[in-house]
Amino acid sequence: MPMETTTTTATESMSKMETVRGTHRFTFHGYSLCKGGGAGRCIRSGTFTVGGYDWCICFYPEGQGGGGGGDREHVSVKLRLVTRCATATAFYELRLLDQDTGRAAAVARASGAPRVFASSNPGTACFGRRAFMERSKLEASPACLRGDSVVIDCAVRVVVHDPVVAAVRRREAPDDVPPSNILRQLVAQVESEGADVTFAVQGETFTAHRLMLAARSPVFKAELYGAMKEKDADHVIAIADVQPAVFKALLHFIYTDDMPPDLGLAASDDDDDDTDRIDMARHLLVAADRYAVERLRVICERVLRRSLGVETVIDTMALAEQHSCGELKEACLEFIDSHSKRIVESDGYKNLKRACPLLVADMWERIVRSRV
Repeated sequence: MPMETTTTTATESMSKMETVRGTHRFTFHGYSLCKGGGAGRCIRSGTFTVGGYDWCICFYPEGQGGGGGGDREHVSVKLRLVTRCATATAFYELRLLDQDTGRAAAVARASGAPRVFASSNPGTACFGRRAFMERSKLEASPACLRGDSVVIDCAVRVVVHDPVVAAVRRREAPDDVPPSNILRQLVAQVESEGADVTFAVQGETFTAHRLMLAARSPVFKAELYGAMKEKDADHVIAIADVQPAVFKALLHFIYTDDMPPDLGLAASDDDDDDTDRIDMARHLLVAADRYAVERLRVICERVLRRSLGVETVIDTMALAEQHSCGELKEACLEFIDSHSKRIVESDGYKNLKRACPLLVADMWERIVRSRV
């Protein structure tokens, strides 16, 4: 009688829910020109992307309408999912700003549980608050309605489901494909024996791979392989004017296309006013521009845009001018226009006025032209 053979199958899996965070600032100029349009007239922001979905802010200067008594004397604000035929689960916070202090004068948020947005359903395509702020209160506040402009900040956290196969061990199915670990392998290679180029940065050394650097940066490609090839490329290349921590972060981004998690510069990080974080973003922007790592430069620009403040905007604008960051410069000009009185009294503005009078003159000319 033949013996029976038993095959044991052991499997493991893991699934996790995460959120991807993004922010958008919407400045609406010409509030007084909307009077008389009636309830339901919507002013939409530009489209922005968070978590793979497109969104916009909907502002109703004379209320959204259709809600009955309570919201008739209020402005309304909503967050709308723009992506067609899509469903997204998200937390949100909408804040109408006091433009003197930068604090919220009115807030609408998804508290407790996230909202399920469905763009194909008018009832769930957008969420917010009909009775967001009393119009009389808004119109009586020079700080909220500075220069006939309203500023609304929006923070969105999109819930994403990321199934990850932690380990799969199936003796009878050798063709099962394990999850990709290419990024972990590439990061490990930074300090491996296969590295073929060494950099000296202010007393610290970093090893890397020429092919990886050349593939990710046209400047490194020219320095390591082209006509600009460093004469000491076979030995140690000295890097001047870059801090070791900045160069280390640059290498991490080149190998992984992402920020080191300990820097707090990822797109989902909170936009707190942290001096070290802002300083690192500035230094990384300079390094990204120097080595033509475009995606890193754009990420740093966005971090600095979200971190603008009265004490930082002048230095950030000078940096944007020096490195031809057009969007960042426009954001700085818009912020200066909204907080001009406090900014002209700051030390940063006085220093810039002495050092770069032409830049200051150009700044005010552009602000004046934008108001016309």
